[in-house]
Amino acid sequence: MAPDRKEVEITDEVTAINRTVKLLKEKGIKVIVVLAHDSAKSDQSGANSSGAIDGSKNR
Repeated sequence: MAPDRKEVEITDEVTAINRTVKLLKEKGIKVIVVLAHDSAKSDQSGANSSGAIDGSKNR
C-alpha cells in the first residue's frame, strides 16, 4: 500500500455494511440504500463467501 494511504483500512464490505446499517437504524434512519460492486469473487447470483447483507431484509 502507498505510504500516504496508511490511514485507509480495507475491510469486508458485508461486515462494514451490516455494522453501518445497525448504527444508522439506531439513529432512527428508516431508508438505507447500498450501492455495491459485485466483486470477481461473487458467483452469478451475487452471493459471496461472507454471506448476505442483513440490512437487505424487510424487518
